[in-house]
Amino acid sequence: VVTIALTSTITVAAFLWTQYVDYKLFDDIGRLKKRLTLLALPAVAVICLSVVSAFTPVLFFVSPDNVYSRSALSFLPFAVSFFYLLYAEIEIYLSRKNSKSYLVMPSIIFLIPVFIGGILQFMFYGLSLVCAALAISVVSLYINIQGESSRLDSLSGLYTRAYLDYKIQHMSLKCPEDG
Repeated sequence: VVTIALTSTITVAAFLWTQYVDYKLFDDIGRLKKRLTLLALPAVAVICLSVVSAFTPVLFFVSPDNVYSRSALSFLPFAVSFFYLLYAEIEIYLSRKNSKSYLVMPSIIFLIPVFIGGILQFMFYGLSLVCAALAISVVSLYINIQGESSRLDSLSGLYTRAYLDYKIQHMSLKCPEDG
């Protein structure tokens, strides 16, 4: 049961990230509902394959001695997860001019630990880095979004006076004193 949950964790987290990004970009529940079925299919497939793997070696095999081994399709959860993450990043990039552009950098910061952890876990058998990388990513995302939202007025979406003062002071330090 633990192996099934761990195999599905990265895929479910990547799927939820895709949903979060879509909601933050477009703020449209109707759009989410329309796309939910199509976007959920790969995640549901990985979860089903994980459950089936408990009885038949599809993604993994657990021996009678309780030793875990990967099967030929063990790359599938990683591939689906990376697809979700890239899909979300492409969606952010394509809509950066029409929506909240401040999501671009936090999304990249979110992806870096997850990609590194996922690739290392896939390449080196026995390492379990995805959950730790996901935790680091979520914390960094939270910090970045909170920092950005503290600079924006929630009602108007404009930058706050404190941020304006900071930028003016920063710009004045860059200017030469004579001119």
